[in-house]
Amino acid sequence: MKGLTPAEEDAVASKVQDVMSRMDLSLSATKVGLMGSRVLAANSSRQYGSVFRGLILFLKRIGDFASLVVFSENAPLEFCPSMSADSLMAYIDFKVLPSGTPLSIFADAASDASRVGPIRDYFTGTAIVSSGAWNDPGACNQLLSAVSNLHVAKNQGGPYQEPCHNCITLYDSGVLSGCRFHASRPQLWRCGSPRELAAVKNRYQRLTKFDLPDYQAQGNSALLPHELVDVRTALLSRNSISAFQEWVMVLFHVQLFLRAKEGCEFQLADFVPGLTTINRDSGEVLALGIKIKGKSDESFKLMMIWRNDQVPELCLVRHLLAWIHLRPSSTRDYLFPKSISTADYYLYL
Repeated sequence: MKGLTPAEEDAVASKVQDVMSRMDLSLSATKVGLMGSRVLAANSSRQYGSVFRGLILFLKRIGDFASLVVFSENAPLEFCPSMSADSLMAYIDFKVLPSGTPLSIFADAASDASRVGPIRDYFTGTAIVSSGAWNDPGACNQLLSAVSNLHVAKNQGGPYQEPCHNCITLYDSGVLSGCRFHASRPQLWRCGSPRELAAVKNRYQRLTKFDLPDYQAQGNSALLPHELVDVRTALLSRNSISAFQEWVMVLFHVQLFLRAKEGCEFQLADFVPGLTTINRDSGEVLALGIKIKGKSDESFKLMMIWRNDQVPELCLVRHLLAWIHLRPSSTRDYLFPKSISTADYYLYL
């Protein structure tokens, strides 16, 4: 999904402020973490942050500004309205349905009847279609867990309820006791956890039974040495700098057991010259020192890459030195630049 322009971001901020004024609420002057005082492992915090970034962009695109309040670090402290269950289910559809499927909110599952119908981009008016990015039910489970924990942190862990239009009308006319269905407790704002709504639970069940029924978790298996040699042969047969770069990337990630992000974000400054080992007699480089910050690491860790004379075709030291010599001098910073004209790095292998 395309990000917002600065002008669109400004429009969103203005609309959120309008929502707050309409609710007679105000943003907190003090920033508070999304999870408040809840203690989360560093890895969980990073995962939740990634989940929320996609969800927040989706909410902005569909113009659900009221649901954005709970994701603000300046969310109201006295009362923070919940996000829309309809928007949450729409986001699940966006991620799970086959790519290109137009999104809609259907009457049989909608919490807010006024939103029934096709979902459109607030800024362009075009229909929002699904990305089909998720094929693992675990991704949806992580989303629902993150949303649930967020609402608990905002004191919204109870049953989900939409605002009552009758209560709001009476409140605006000075009647504070609520309508006959909410006597003495007017339902003016959305409250509770959307994760606990039956329609959301049913949507998850439909995902596991119908949308992704055949999913089976597959363990990762390492490439065998002869398979790596086959990869090398195939790539180097192209006789191009880009193919050589791709081969060095593969070898770099495989031999150091790196995730794609860890290796693709590696910079030239992450080599540690003081750990470089050289044979004084032959001048051969025996080892290279690097620093790597893994997914769950709080700080950089030092690693050594040793020369492999037994299988030179898979010697990472040789290949790294050759690549550093061959890589275009116009590209700075990243060891594996995305192109010869930019210093951007590959996001994925």
